Amino acid sequence: MDAAGTSTAPGSTLGRKLLIVLFAFTGLFAANFLAYNHLLRELTGTGAAVDAAGRQRMLSQKIAYLAFQVGLGHRHDRAALKELTAEFHDTLEAFKHGGPSRDFHINRAPAALAPLVRAEETEWKPYREAALTVSEAPAGGSASKKALAYLGSHSEALLSTCDSLTAAYRGTAEDATRGMEYLMLLLIGVNLLFGAAVFYYSKKRIVAPLLLLNRAAAEMTAGNYPELSDGGSDDEVGNLFNTFSKMSGTIRRDMEKRSAIGALLAVSLERGSLPELLDKFLENLLAIPWLALEAKGAVFLADAGEKSLAMTARRGVSAEVGGACASVPFGRCLCGRAAAGGETVFASELDARHEISYKGAKPHGHYCVPIKLRDRVIGVLNLYLRAGHRYEESEKAFLEAACAIIAKAIEYANLEAKAYQAQKMESLGRAAGAIAHDFNNILTVAQGFNNLALDTVPAEEEAHKFIEETASGLDRGAALVKQIMAFSRNQPAEMTSLDLNAVIERSRIMLGVILEKKIRLKLYLAPGLPRITGNTGQLEQVLVNLAVNARDAILPGTGEFSITTSETTGEAAAHCGKELGGAARVVRLSVSDTGRGMPREVIEHVFEPFFTTKPEGRGTGLGLATVYSITQRHKGGINITSRPGLGTTFDICFPATP
Repeated sequence: MDAAGTSTAPGSTLGRKLLIVLFAFTGLFAANFLAYNHLLRELTGTGAAVDAAGRQRMLSQKIAYLAFQVGLGHRHDRAALKELTAEFHDTLEAFKHGGPSRDFHINRAPAALAPLVRAEETEWKPYREAALTVSEAPAGGSASKKALAYLGSHSEALLSTCDSLTAAYRGTAEDATRGMEYLMLLLIGVNLLFGAAVFYYSKKRIVAPLLLLNRAAAEMTAGNYPELSDGGSDDEVGNLFNTFSKMSGTIRRDMEKRSAIGALLAVSLERGSLPELLDKFLENLLAIPWLALEAKGAVFLADAGEKSLAMTARRGVSAEVGGACASVPFGRCLCGRAAAGGETVFASELDARHEISYKGAKPHGHYCVPIKLRDRVIGVLNLYLRAGHRYEESEKAFLEAACAIIAKAIEYANLEAKAYQAQKMESLGRAAGAIAHDFNNILTVAQGFNNLALDTVPAEEEAHKFIEETASGLDRGAALVKQIMAFSRNQPAEMTSLDLNAVIERSRIMLGVILEKKIRLKLYLAPGLPRITGNTGQLEQVLVNLAVNARDAILPGTGEFSITTSETTGEAAAHCGKELGGAARVVRLSVSDTGRGMPREVIEHVFEPFFTTKPEGRGTGLGLATVYSITQRHKGGINITSRPGLGTTFDICFPATP
């Protein structure tokens, strides 16, 4: 499924709509909150002002009463008179400028009430002075009497202004209450209309389509894969419909892929020759309906040197094409490029990369998929496509998975062949060991009589020379028997705790003789090396065999043969053998030469008995087989690192003696 098909260009529409709805909700909520808060403050302030104005009316009467009480000689009322006078004055100041009055905060009087506040202030100023005079002047004095007279004559006037201001504030409060009611009704109506619009839109554009998708998902659970081609809108919901349809098709295709993979796995478990298995793989792949394939395909396997591909199985490919593509070098044509690069090569048409041509070639495309085993290309799957076919990542992924199964099948077939070969070699080794044992008995008798003949025949006689040649031949035969018996493990050996460095030092002179003067011998022996359990003679045999192998790889040129010892861990020595993974301490013997090196196909066989790359008559093929056998007998492991022209290194690891 193309990711570009679900781009955010149309999909962002629903996001913008939802964002607008969110902003509208937020704005509406903020408007409701601000309006309610404003009206609440107005009502609170107006209510406090109404209470304050009403209290002023009461204060004006109480001030007049307390003043007459003070005039009568009630001195204890002087403080109360001053306090009430101050409270009245503070309230009037709050009406004028806004501020606290008792425990309330009073807003500044509205402009419409300002004349009433000024009228009250006009009446209050002389009234206040008269009240303060009464509270401070001696009772019965002329000042007190004059002030009391003024309070008596003007109390009604002050009370009238207080009543007018109180009535005005009450009217303002009633107007604010009605305004709040109207505004709240308006906001409720707007909220209801907005909520209804959002509900209608959500149900039609979101809920209904999602319910439809839910039913489609239920069908998918039941094994059906419906297609929903139109979501009815240009936003994410419509895009979701299209995506769901693609997803349904993708799941259907995945089910078909699983079925195809299952069929390929079943083929991989069948018994038969490798070409037969590869032909069955092709048969199954070419039968997949959703792959836009022509009924043509082939499987190529890499040669031992990984330089060319050989067509091993084919279907629908003409003899002419089979002949032209029988052997394809790495890097040439589409299959060779896939093998050289280790990556799938796709071509929708015949192009310049299609370097191997033949008569009558019709327009077509290719999937050339490397068959890899642990990152090593062992072959290529070549499938023909209809001309103009579009590349799909899902097809590539499926074909690479199929090639992984094919690679495992090839590996299993090769392992099966190697197991058969190993059984054959094991049987051959046992037979050789038995024969060598009997032949050794015969040689022992022959050597005994030959030695008697040497002692009996005078040295100056010509027959003595013949007897010496016979003795030399018998010695060579005995050496060969010794090698065969060592390989077949029929030769018993005593195992003791020993120092590997000491064994190497004792072998230095012998190794120098074997390597000759053109090859430099270098030893890098780690001090304090742990002891190992082994047999000195057999370990010397390992060194001798590796030295002989190095000498033959270097001569007639010059080079270097080095022996290195070191201590390592079982985990680090796991490349030599899995059985060493649990060892706490491991002794590693690394033997390297600067010889010709070996290709991979030779390395795969070097430990097989009687396998040799030397000219006839120059090797028995038992040298490295004996090295492998002795290493196994010492519960060790061995690993080879070699490339043509870069020399060879043998890493032999032994568990340290506890």
